[in-house]
Amino acid sequence: MSDAHTKTPLLTPRFEQALVYATRHHSTQLRKGTPVPYVAHLLGVASIVLEMGGTEDEAIGGLLHDVIEDGGGARAELEIRKLFGEDVARIVVANSDTDLQAKPPWYERKLDYIGAIAHKRPDELRVSLADKLHNARSVVFDFREHGFALWKRFNRDADVPGYYRALASAFARREKELGQQAAAALRELERTVDELDRLVVDEVTAVRVPLDRLIELRQYGQPLDLGKSTEAMVLTDFVDKYVAVQSPFAGLKEAPMAVHRAWERHQHSCADAAHQLQATMRPVLEELYDALPAPGPHYSWH
Repeated sequence: MSDAHTKTPLLTPRFEQALVYATRHHSTQLRKGTPVPYVAHLLGVASIVLEMGGTEDEAIGGLLHDVIEDGGGARAELEIRKLFGEDVARIVVANSDTDLQAKPPWYERKLDYIGAIAHKRPDELRVSLADKLHNARSVVFDFREHGFALWKRFNRDADVPGYYRALASAFARREKELGQQAAAALRELERTVDELDRLVVDEVTAVRVPLDRLIELRQYGQPLDLGKSTEAMVLTDFVDKYVAVQSPFAGLKEAPMAVHRAWERHQHSCADAAHQLQATMRPVLEELYDALPAPGPHYSWH
């Protein structure tokens, strides 16, 4: 029990109203693949916002950040603006993925979100960071229990760890604008992403690695030690090329934002061609894998 008090409440009835609004809007929703009420995520985001020194408007934005994209649309945006003010509505809009019923492909939406981080205002940025930190914590928690089966909750080809690494890098480029307390939350996001990477590696055993696992390892930036044979070197090179087509988050860590945006536009326009290229490359990969000398590829732990 806390023995610290303020003379006046830091949160007004507006926060209570927003909590009721969010609870009612998401009343039948669950966290993806779990029996957990969706409002648990919204409470988590609002909690992180407040812990990083955010304002009541930012905390309300955290409670409402999924209302528009989860079926509320333009009508909900107008309602939020009327009930909670222009600043809250702006924060919610800035942190909405998309309100389209037919959502674009997973990669396109995530690349757009990463690119938008460069243009968010500081209050919008703090809510975004709180949202992604809470999501990353949940991914790590669930990966410990489900391992690679967890990815079935996402897009079939989703590079979830790569996405969170790219997010952490995008937030890091705005660190000075986050504020000191929010910067501490960024450090936690980076540690959480590192923990996810370690868990992914720990899932891999030192036995013959299936082809799909080799692809996953390279996708997560891990080295392969397939031996010195010609077949091994050819396969390693081909896996790298395959992953470069598969994961649009590769290279986002260091490239400047202008390059990111140009590259994202290229990815969007070439999505179909990339899938076709992968379909063509896959049989060749399988032939190269089958041609490896026994005992086959093992994971390198260095």
